[in-house]
Amino acid sequence: MKSATEFRKSGYLFILFCMIFFSVYSNAEAKVKNSDIQYTVTIADTNGHYLKVEMTVSRLKGKQVTVKMPVWVPGSYLVREFERHVMGFQATNAAGDALNWRKLNKNSWQIETKGAKTIRVNYLVYAFDTSVRASFVDADRAFINPSSVCMYVQEKKQLPHFIRFKIPANWHKISTGLTMIDADKHLYRSEDYDELVDCPVEIGNQQIVRFEIDKVHYEIAVSGTGNVAPDTLAPYFKKIVQTVISVMPGVPYQRYVFHLQILSRGGGGIEHRNSCILQTDRWSFQPYSRFKRFLGLVSHEFFHAWNVKSIRPEPLGPTFDYDEENYSTLLWIAEGFTTYYGSKLLLKAGYTKPKSYLSSIKNGIAKLMASPGRKWQSLSESSFDAWIKHYRPNENSGNSTISYYSKGALIGMMLDLLIRHESENRYCLDDVMGKLYTEYYVKKNRAYSYEEFRKICAGFAGKSLHSFFANYVDGTKEIDFNQFLQYAGLKFSVEPDSVDSYNFGLSQRSENG
Repeated sequence: MKSATEFRKSGYLFILFCMIFFSVYSNAEAKVKNSDIQYTVTIADTNGHYLKVEMTVSRLKGKQVTVKMPVWVPGSYLVREFERHVMGFQATNAAGDALNWRKLNKNSWQIETKGAKTIRVNYLVYAFDTSVRASFVDADRAFINPSSVCMYVQEKKQLPHFIRFKIPANWHKISTGLTMIDADKHLYRSEDYDELVDCPVEIGNQQIVRFEIDKVHYEIAVSGTGNVAPDTLAPYFKKIVQTVISVMPGVPYQRYVFHLQILSRGGGGIEHRNSCILQTDRWSFQPYSRFKRFLGLVSHEFFHAWNVKSIRPEPLGPTFDYDEENYSTLLWIAEGFTTYYGSKLLLKAGYTKPKSYLSSIKNGIAKLMASPGRKWQSLSESSFDAWIKHYRPNENSGNSTISYYSKGALIGMMLDLLIRHESENRYCLDDVMGKLYTEYYVKKNRAYSYEEFRKICAGFAGKSLHSFFANYVDGTKEIDFNQFLQYAGLKFSVEPDSVDSYNFGLSQRSENG
């Protein structure tokens, strides 16, 4: 039995706990009420596939304000025209009085505030796109890409944004990289609009698998079912995470979410700053040959947390222009190098055998050499024209273009071998990526330029690499693969079997250990 003193102590502790709890809760509510931008997103019609959005904008000045819907999502370089799914646009003041508005262009609505300091914007969004780029709602789940749902005010993009979700009573889980403010009210916060756009949200009854590495929490949010038990995936994901961390300096996130969407068919992926979307068909997990391809997708998208979400090529971040194309000549680094590392990290993790890895290199070289487009389009041009060519292929694409993914991966490998050779194996591409991360993300928090990238490469190689980039990145000169492969004791050969067919082979030799 407790003494009177013990009861008093317990009572004091309980009161102290309540005071702390309500203080934190009150502070959170105060921050929301005092914020400039708030959203309430309601799962309005699961059969009709509609989201209802209320956007509250406060601390306004002047007689007009313009709200905009992004036309694209970072990571997918094509204008998607998300504004075409907006319906029933309305604007009111805080008292509910209607305000006049007009469209300025396809994705901009100008509202006459009549001097109101706070306004509310209401609209519906049709959400029935199963791709990684947009939003989807049905009777079982909702997947929200904020770039296709949440409008923004240009002058307030840099401020914190709060978003609250109203969900069906029989849905119990929300998975997102956003910061949770109130679990019961489904209230979340982002530091600015760019972070909001970069944090997709899964809502429903998805299966959740968790693991932890060095006190950082990871979540695999699984929607759909396939030929795998979700909890058996954790060791594979964990090994990939550990392998990437062993190569790169620092971890650019405080927690990380893998959005795994298992579909009846199809697949794909897209990166975000502390999450990624992985889509795969339900039969992707067995046999191992298929599962290994899926692990390649995991490795690729997760490595993007460093390369492109932290190590950013100009002009891709940390903030974006959501009204139009953001052109870059450096997607061959952002995507090509990620493709190179995605495969190499599977080898390092033990999920790919050396023979299989060499075979993938051989196939990559053979594919490039069989593409007539390599003689017409450079890597920098392929990157710049992604908006009009890569995502819009036609019957002539193979003749006139090359992929900044596949050729970029080969250039990454050749550059890696070249730096190793010139530095007598003291440095490699890992050092380049680490320097970019430390210098331009950790220290300066800005995108790097092509000139800065080349300077870092030259620094580790100990010599100018001008001709390498001029010939193989900015030009269309045929790559002498054996010049670089020999540094690793490899040789690529083309053996004609007939006039119209060729046998591509990759041989290996051991020399000086």
